[in-house]
Amino acid sequence: MRNLLRPRTFVVAAVAMLLSGGAYAFTASNSVPATAAGNGSGTISGYAVSGVTYTLSTASPGTAASPVITGVSFTLAPATGSGDTAAPTVVDAVITGTSAHDYSSCSLSATWSTSTGGSYACTGADATVAGATSLAVTASANSTSTL
Repeated sequence: MRNLLRPRTFVVAAVAMLLSGGAYAFTASNSVPATAAGNGSGTISGYAVSGVTYTLSTASPGTAASPVITGVSFTLAPATGSGDTAAPTVVDAVITGTSAHDYSSCSLSATWSTSTGGSYACTGADATVAGATSLAVTASANSTSTL
């Protein structure tokens, strides 16, 4: 106990306290600039697809027994209750089955209506009718194709 009360012990303790306070002073002086950052989410309501029709051809590579799909048309309308009635900037279609066939050359056939949407016609690769199993339509307000 006598060693703790010596003046030398008090000097060592005082130097240690000064050093630790100095280290704190340097860390307290750090600054971080203000930035915009955040995180959020939103509902993707989508569009309703209806009135799908296919354009068929027996011309090569199709035959009368196995025609090919040279185009697809459909009506695309804002989903009920979505609140978003703007026309999409990109519309793509893909027919899948034995292989995927891209029909991304989709264009609006008539003026877009905020309540009923619009009709789209797409042309592309020739999928065989026998090999086709599904149609995927992607519509986006973004200017980049998603398929």
